[in-house]
Amino acid sequence: MQIIRFFTFAFILILAYYYTTMSSSTTTSTDAYLEAVKLRRSVYHLSDKTSVSEDRIEEIVKQAILHTPSSL
Repeated sequence: MQIIRFFTFAFILILAYYYTTMSSSTTTSTDAYLEAVKLRRSVYHLSDKTSVSEDRIEEIVKQAILHTPSSL
C-alpha cells in the first residue's frame, strides 16, 4: 500500500506543478495544489495482491528515484 500512496502523492505533485505553470500569475502554487487535490480520484479496483513481487517494485522505485533529476 505504501507504493500506492507514493505514486498518488507523486501524481498530486505533478498536477500541482501543471496547474502552477499553466495558471495565471494571480493563482498561487497553494491554490494549484488544492485544485489538484480536488481533481484527484481514488482507484478502488486495486488490491493488496500483485503479480509483481514487492522486491521488484522496490527496485523500480529506487531506480526511478536514483535517476530522476534534482533541482539541487
